[in-house]
Amino acid sequence: MTFVQQGVLPILPHELRVFKHNQENAQRAAANLASSTCWVFGLALSQKDDGVFAVATQDEIYFIDAKDAPPSKLDTLFYKLLASEGKSLAGFGMVKLALRLHEHFHHRIRGVDLSTMFLNASEGAVPPSKVIQKSGLCRLTNTFRVDRLWHQNNKQEGFEHLCLRAWISAKVANCASSVPVIRSAQKVDTNLVEDEILACLSTLVEQNDMLARALPLVSNNEFESFELDKQGKMKVVNSRYKTRVRHNSSNQSYIEVKDQNGSKHKGSTTGAKGKTTGLKFQKSIPKTGPIESVSVVGLEDLTPAEKAQDALLLRILQGKVSILDAPFVRYLWFVQTKEDEECLRASTEVFDETEYTSHLNQSQIQVVGAMTATTGSPVVVVHGPPGTGKTSTIVAAAETWSKKLLEPVWIIGNSNVTVKNIAEKLLQRNVDFKLIVSVEFYVEWHEHIYKRIQGKLIRTDQLPKDRFALSQEIGSSTVILSTLALLANPNLERKGVFDIVPVQNLVVDEASQINHVFYELRKTLKRVCFSGDPKQLPPYGKEQCKSLKSVFELAHLDNCFLNTQCESFCLSSSFQLTLVY
Repeated sequence: MTFVQQGVLPILPHELRVFKHNQENAQRAAANLASSTCWVFGLALSQKDDGVFAVATQDEIYFIDAKDAPPSKLDTLFYKLLASEGKSLAGFGMVKLALRLHEHFHHRIRGVDLSTMFLNASEGAVPPSKVIQKSGLCRLTNTFRVDRLWHQNNKQEGFEHLCLRAWISAKVANCASSVPVIRSAQKVDTNLVEDEILACLSTLVEQNDMLARALPLVSNNEFESFELDKQGKMKVVNSRYKTRVRHNSSNQSYIEVKDQNGSKHKGSTTGAKGKTTGLKFQKSIPKTGPIESVSVVGLEDLTPAEKAQDALLLRILQGKVSILDAPFVRYLWFVQTKEDEECLRASTEVFDETEYTSHLNQSQIQVVGAMTATTGSPVVVVHGPPGTGKTSTIVAAAETWSKKLLEPVWIIGNSNVTVKNIAEKLLQRNVDFKLIVSVEFYVEWHEHIYKRIQGKLIRTDQLPKDRFALSQEIGSSTVILSTLALLANPNLERKGVFDIVPVQNLVVDEASQINHVFYELRKTLKRVCFSGDPKQLPPYGKEQCKSLKSVFELAHLDNCFLNTQCESFCLSSSFQLTLVY
């Protein structure tokens, strides 16, 4: 037995007993837990090592190191504990806990997700500190200190943090206000999902974890100027969009300002508009002279896409939805039936050159035909090496959908600049479109790059609340451009954008990671076209996570190839096209 000191919660005890077990004597821990008067146990996993986890009561913590244990090595009693048979398990981010434990032990994992315990179905997960206070366990004066225990980029992650996560989970789960909620809660249960799907979801979670661990602990801001008022509040004018101090509404980070004397001042954001971010501090800052540095410590808020993915995974593991109900999920990852297979292998009709493709080469015309065909595979994968006219091909397909087939199409990419470049070519071709841009990216930062397409922009902060007014704003446009982050923005669905222009045809540029989108859009989506160059621009996050796969690596999908150099042709680029591709 050993002890862990706890000072993160302002409650007793300050010293926690920890019993360490390996896979050989894990059954002893299971027996002790089974005889405990506690009926809900807190669960936490190591963020570094698979098979290393902790289970806690309100008074004791059982640390289990089973990273080398084969599936049959643990005692039956312990597997009953993991399956919440008799007693219950509860943890923050229970989906991730369940998937990782199931991947390691290949046994049923079942438990309650504390992150969403007190929320409505429409709300996303919240940080542990908010759940702690909502449960009535205690009041917190330093929420960051608690939430930091769960941050995956926390370089101090180790034995103590793992134990504290499990113990805090147990304390929250056994609060008087939590007990009735947990009794009636829909549990996360790996038995509700097929093994093949669990394996795929586990890989997705593992890749997300790798990306999260690679995030910097401290991000340094670049600023032009600052202004300190009499109340001790500060306005910082950021100089670079990429390193700007963002408004953090979930308090998962804090601001650290260093003055010329080397003194550090902790604070938080009060809001952001354009290039200016407002800051307030725990203690007033003396006006002693220039500020030397401004840094953000911790994590940024989750993006809408990340929140949407987490919410979908929770619904899947709670048995509320079946991901196989989405045809494009099956087409890409789980070809289930002969019908699915035949659908992907269907031959495409011969595409005749039209006025919308007359300016293209034969390679581009064939790709446009595959993208816009009313027959053939609903999934089109286009390889576009440098200089082969990938953007022109996307624009010609959009023009064909818009002017000939009279069908709506959404074009999305990872970056605002990529989407803007496509928009400018659509303008040249006289295609009616709208580009949805975030107010954060646009105001004061990038207004100048949109001058040519100003009349085609819809800012997220200017989306009309009234459905009729929104319809008038979009007008006759059936081509909509946005980034992936905006496509996942709940405001678009809430305000009826997808009703006015359904996502029927979807073009995904730059091999964006959009796994969750295929389920959310399952009722309207008919065709998906991926366009990119994985050799030149690999999937976002590939550097941090080498195992990250793109759609270009899915062997069962047929690929279209742009093989004719048409931009800035020179001997070296022709040689590269032949050699690399």
